[in-house]
Amino acid sequence: MILKPRFAILALFVFFVAGCATVSNIGKTPEEIVAARSTARWQAIIGNDWKTAYQYTTPAFRETLPQEQYQGFIGATVIRKSAEAVKVKCEEATACDVTVRMAHEPVMIRVGEIVSNFPERWVEVDGEWYIYHRR
Repeated sequence: MILKPRFAILALFVFFVAGCATVSNIGKTPEEIVAARSTARWQAIIGNDWKTAYQYTTPAFRETLPQEQYQGFIGATVIRKSAEAVKVKCEEATACDVTVRMAHEPVMIRVGEIVSNFPERWVEVDGEWYIYHRR
């Protein structure tokens, strides 16, 4: 009987902590949420925080590629300097197209910094937004 109150307190704590992840999204549009998540993912990649970057991939993708292989999947043909989601369009309730502007420098040819835009697809799974990668 003594364990039940402790279990209840622990369960409430876990529920509260899990809820905090989505509380910051209250009142935000899908476009705002996806822009922030895309930019945060790229900041993790630029900072070589592959564990964090991997968490932005869909649960289905994570079932097919171990975290240790994610850096190789993304590739290292450029030195990424900065990246930011500059346009987000959500024409579907659970999918958004993102334009990311990245400043980068090719590894093989030293031509200086290049700024380019490229597309990403983000999808909503169980209330959370993830980068969609094809394998």
